[in-house]
Amino acid sequence: MENIKSYVEIIQVMGEYSFDVVYEIDAAVYEYSTINLILQPLAENAIKHGINQMTSRRGLLQVSACLAHGTVEFAIEDNGPGMSQETIDTILTMQSVGYGLNNVNERLQLRFGAEYGISIQSRIGHGTVMTIVIPQYMNVS
Repeated sequence: MENIKSYVEIIQVMGEYSFDVVYEIDAAVYEYSTINLILQPLAENAIKHGINQMTSRRGLLQVSACLAHGTVEFAIEDNGPGMSQETIDTILTMQSVGYGLNNVNERLQLRFGAEYGISIQSRIGHGTVMTIVIPQYMNVS
């Protein structure tokens, strides 16, 4: 959570706070572990392909995390232009130049199993929600 907050703050400063950010984090989430760099690429995509594409209204990035049925669920939501189902169907399989969604999804599934990873819901003209679901676990160091 601290990584994504730092990343978003840097983008906010560079972009002169051109969009709003809302965090809704269940405090119980902080008791559990996750692998590094799974949220930042989702926020990056939401800003680059969602919020930065808007011209008619102010952008909004919402980051949430909660516990549910033995899992930790993270959601990154933007109020950007949204995307088609065809784009959604290909986005998690595309190889990207950077640290893309495909890479994050593969890492999650290798670590936790095929039932975990990223899911995407989007509505044209309303925005996109990318959700990560992982099991609740704690690193024992």
